[in-house]
Amino acid sequence: MLAHDKTIRRRLHIKACATEIVEGFVKGDLLVGSRHRVQCWLESVPPIPRRACGGYTSSIVALAAMLRISQPELNTLRQYAEQTYPEECCGVLLGRTDSETNHVLAVVPVENVAAAATRGTRYQIAPEELIRVQRTAREQELEIVGFYHSHPEHAAQWSQSDWDEAHWTGCSYVITSVRKCSDDEKIVRAQSGETRSFRLSNIGAAKQFAEEEIVHDAV
Repeated sequence: MLAHDKTIRRRLHIKACATEIVEGFVKGDLLVGSRHRVQCWLESVPPIPRRACGGYTSSIVALAAMLRISQPELNTLRQYAEQTYPEECCGVLLGRTDSETNHVLAVVPVENVAAAATRGTRYQIAPEELIRVQRTAREQELEIVGFYHSHPEHAAQWSQSDWDEAHWTGCSYVITSVRKCSDDEKIVRAQSGETRSFRLSNIGAAKQFAEEEIVHDAV
């Protein structure tokens, strides 16, 4: 069997299993918050290389990964970071993949449902909310290409909790630093700073984040 045929069969297997997981959440077969069961399944699926038609990726992503996003959409996620300060904001990036590039076509803010006392340093997206976003993406013939969140009073660098909670290989994880500042009139407000993106590749012991270039499109 040709290597390309094997890749296609593995991709179809992953798609079928992913569908079972999503339907399981919908039907209640997988309890909300049963992240451990989903993670165990993910670790059992072998990574496959990304091609022009999309899919998941191996560590080759570190060589040429790129995130393309329009300036208005980038402004949206940065403004959301300021609005939710001093708590972390979070959201989902919808779009399409083209070779090693994730194209963002829509930014979807979602509620941070992490425990109230921890929202300044971590974020969590409810499974049912993620399913809703997946349905929206499917209706628009898009896919989830990444996630974003903010780091209040911290640099735009992934934390240990970000690493632990990242499971969507091939997706871009965008982080915006946001800090308290004051203007000439001494009015204190939150202002977003640096925004960086990290592509997740592999799972298990080979899991890694690789920083990718963010290309801003005018529209």
